[in-house]
Amino acid sequence: MERRPNSRLRALLAEAGWSNEQCARAVNSVGAEIGLALRYDRTSVAHWLSGTQPRPPVPHLVAETFSRRLGRVMTPVAAGFARSGAPAAGLPGPRTPPAPAVRTLGALTGRDADPVERAALAGEPYRALGAPPPWSDGGDPDRRSAGRRGLARVGGAEVDLLRGAVRHFAAAMDVHGGGHARPALAHYLADTATTWLHAPGDDRAHRQLGTQSAYLVFILARMHSDMGCHGIAQRYLHLALDLAREVQDRVAWAITLRAMAAQALHLEHRRTALRYAQAAVEALPEHVGDAVRAFALAQSAVAHAAVGDRDAALAALHRAEEHGRRAGVGDPFGDYPSGALSFQKAEVHRELGDLRAAARALHRSTQERPAHDRRGLALTLARRAELLLRSGRIAEACEVWHQFLEAGGGLRSHSVVTAVRTMRGNLEPLSRHPSVRALLDRERSLG
Repeated sequence: MERRPNSRLRALLAEAGWSNEQCARAVNSVGAEIGLALRYDRTSVAHWLSGTQPRPPVPHLVAETFSRRLGRVMTPVAAGFARSGAPAAGLPGPRTPPAPAVRTLGALTGRDADPVERAALAGEPYRALGAPPPWSDGGDPDRRSAGRRGLARVGGAEVDLLRGAVRHFAAAMDVHGGGHARPALAHYLADTATTWLHAPGDDRAHRQLGTQSAYLVFILARMHSDMGCHGIAQRYLHLALDLAREVQDRVAWAITLRAMAAQALHLEHRRTALRYAQAAVEALPEHVGDAVRAFALAQSAVAHAAVGDRDAALAALHRAEEHGRRAGVGDPFGDYPSGALSFQKAEVHRELGDLRAAARALHRSTQERPAHDRRGLALTLARRAELLLRSGRIAEACEVWHQFLEAGGGLRSHSVVTAVRTMRGNLEPLSRHPSVRALLDRERSLG
């Protein structure tokens, strides 16, 4: 087939004011958000301009790159890539009205349960454009097929089983990391949860099943984020929002918005993170418990700190701590552990430049973490060690990093792997220091 120059891509480069090298760096950066170590340079872009079609998911990454630069949604076709493949079959595009949530749930988790399809889904880019969707009252009257034949009627027993699954998979994430139970959770959602959501039953049971399914989708999103797959994690969070809206659960809706704020901030989209964090707080119903309110306010505090709004950050943090003191523990979506709140407090102080206060809060967080939260403990220790090193306390930082290696051993978590790489990068220039040398020797022996 004759290769034709990509005039659309050339026009977009001119509109963006980018050189080939600048475009390549931007694509590499978008790829890094989903765990891809891309090494494109100006010659790569030159090949694309000459008509070369890069393999998926690169056309979608290029489209997302120009979307961010130009402030409007772009597609691979608009960038001149005709044979780009679908980023995720069964999922709506950026401007496509979403399919009913239960149907989308079955289509997406069915693909995610397959190893080959899961690898393809991992190439879905994180979409930085967009705003928090508005809440709408009323839900979807067609969210279930009450007269469907061949399915047993659902009720309280099925709701209890889903609640148990939420506790089980949330604990698996904490104990083993996001890479451990992803396939099992995808299978469970594709088979069991989807079947029950289609089965006949009363409206109350279906609303409760929808809420618990939204929480399971939320956990699956966290698992993908923990493995560095932020694009497909974002899709799952949007799906959790759709499920929450269909069953009119404003608490599940607000909790999901809060997670979207945390994801955006992790990827350095600070203003987007603030919009989602504010939307989460505003979405909370008046009757919501102290733990959930503290959970949303703590993320709002971090987001305000990240954009430099000190007064708003400290005010939100104060409110979060007040509610947190009255919160309980035990339910992964109804409680807020004090160790997690202390970590968010540390993030506020770190963003505001108070490293000593941040280190103290992180130390408290490590003491308050429950024994089963191995992933949370490991990441908290890594963050504390980084702050100690920035403060010049090398030996103390190394001691904490030793604890991090102990806590993180055996975890299947891209976040923990990234923390190890960060540790190594920070310490290698200091390798002559005895404490540093001993730590690096231990890390190499574990690898």
